Amino acid sequence: MQQLNFRLQHLSWIFLVPFLVLFQLNCAQPTPAEQGRQLLEHAAEAMGGLEALSGIENIHREGTSQRSSLGQGHVTTERLLLGRASPFKQIIDFTGPREVGLSGDREIPTVADWEKGGYRNVFGLALRPLEPHQLTDYKKEWDRDIAKFLVYALGDGSTIEGVSEDQVVALQFIDDTTYHVSMDGSTGLITTLEFTEDRNPYGDLAKVRTFSDYGDAGGVQLPFKETTQEMGEVTQVREWSSISINGELPEEQFQIAIDCLDCALRAAGGRPEHIVKVQVFLTDVNDRAKINPIRENYFGTHRPASTLVEVSGLISPELKVEIEAEAVVG
Repeated sequence: MQQLNFRLQHLSWIFLVPFLVLFQLNCAQPTPAEQGRQLLEHAAEAMGGLEALSGIENIHREGTSQRSSLGQGHVTTERLLLGRASPFKQIIDFTGPREVGLSGDREIPTVADWEKGGYRNVFGLALRPLEPHQLTDYKKEWDRDIAKFLVYALGDGSTIEGVSEDQVVALQFIDDTTYHVSMDGSTGLITTLEFTEDRNPYGDLAKVRTFSDYGDAGGVQLPFKETTQEMGEVTQVREWSSISINGELPEEQFQIAIDCLDCALRAAGGRPEHIVKVQVFLTDVNDRAKINPIRENYFGTHRPASTLVEVSGLISPELKVEIEAEAVVG
């Protein structure tokens, strides 16, 4: 009988030990990287879900932008050259990716296209191509745009490194930059991104981007205010009055060319009805059907003398259209 009891007790221990091991494994705390992923996933849910964020193909923002230039104060004791808040429109097509920005009351345009290059307007009088490093900077901004940041942060190209005691997630992003991501404790929404980035002539520069005033934008929660600090100084504030997603995109090159023409014309005191002759150069004459509605919308009932010419190329290979105009003002 004693031998039988011993065998039963022995067998019970044999079954009990694996059970205890499995119990301990199931009760084990998640690793710091797993905790960080859980916090980012919660943030994505708070914004409307990762699937909804992944489905954002383009975004239109309208509001004001205020930029201040670091290290360019009027006197040596001033670290900033303070700018004023001015109207700003931003259209980002994440599928390109590409961006159209319209700045100021005259909506001076800038175009950046990762595949085709880009250009910016200089005082409403000329177009200047973007340098390669400027396009690289645009690409970084598109990737870490708050509308898409979590899509990439939780994707295969990024590595979540861990989470601190105050619930700040550290991750190596797809651009090889390490970001420290803070979330609001009650809503779970992202409040700040902290990172270090090279900035001429300062070298590695500490940056903080703060997000606030979240609101609904096409079924997802997005911030209507973004503030950027560099070396502890506020260098950019953008406040949006409206945000929409997945809208129709303009035929941007002709529209921007028209906008540039209009800026130069109004700077000289003219208006569309003062134009007496227009010459349009296209690298593909089949684009005529795309540009005609934009042209008609700009000129209205006014009909200046017009010439359309197909050319083999323009000054930059990414450009498809050039417009020359003559106007009689005064």
